[in-house]
Amino acid sequence: MSTFVEDASYHDGLNTPTKKNNHDHGSPIIEQARDVASKVKSEATELVTTRVSRRQEQSAMELTSLANVLREKGEELEDSIFAPLVGGVANQIDRASTYLKDASLKDVVRSTEKLARREPMLFLGGAFALGVLCARFLRSSAHHEREEQPTGGHTQDPVSG
Repeated sequence: MSTFVEDASYHDGLNTPTKKNNHDHGSPIIEQARDVASKVKSEATELVTTRVSRRQEQSAMELTSLANVLREKGEELEDSIFAPLVGGVANQIDRASTYLKDASLKDVVRSTEKLARREPMLFLGGAFALGVLCARFLRSSAHHEREEQPTGGHTQDPVSG
């Protein structure tokens, strides 16, 4: 017990001296806490990465479907001046879908950051357009869900009784 300084105490219930100093980095409890925190971080990172990868694959498939629909509509337009425009948009969406399928999450983030730095107005415009599309989709989905819910017969107005 001569290795401990005067402020040693017996707080662990086993009558073994423990230091009161909070800077004890070699403590087994602190090491266990670090190990647990590291494992939790590692598992959380893996879970998020897996979910994002799945969503990335789903988004790529949805983009491919959208490109195919646009191609069909472009073919229906045949001689219209919009036919080549619609076909070009479909090709760009197809390229985006392929990129999304093949790129890692880090690649997608890095590319997005580069675009935002290189073309900030294009990035902001695209983000705004995407937000508007998402809002319309969510509003439409909520509207369809309300229409599909059974009313259960008579509904009473809560204000009028």
